[in-house]
Amino acid sequence: MRDLAAPVTWNQIAAIESSNSKKARLKIDNLFLSDHLKETADIMAGYTTGRLFVENGTVGIQSSNGEEFYLGEGDHIEVRNGDFFQQITSREALTAKTVENWPIYAVLYVRVMLGAQIPFRNTQGKKL
Repeated sequence: MRDLAAPVTWNQIAAIESSNSKKARLKIDNLFLSDHLKETADIMAGYTTGRLFVENGTVGIQSSNGEEFYLGEGDHIEVRNGDFFQQITSREALTAKTVENWPIYAVLYVRVMLGAQIPFRNTQGKKL
């Protein structure tokens, strides 16, 4: 059984859809509903949510309606890393790269407290 606290991956969706059953379709709908509820809770807590982007030396977040917000050092940024939120700085988002030289945090789900002066802390163990 899949832990509903974890984000849905496209591989999981493809595996479920390949069975072509009504039960599988309901499972996919429940996975998306679970992610949507978590995002709603983040918004109610005062976070701006969306996908992180890194472009031309800038870091930003694109919300689900397409609106873009550029982020700076004064913003509290948390990236969902499996079942946990990992706090990062905008500098880390810019400099952390894959072996292929792609931004490692790009397109991940992120929640941001814009302009928040929250002290940096390790949220590696902060379960969703």
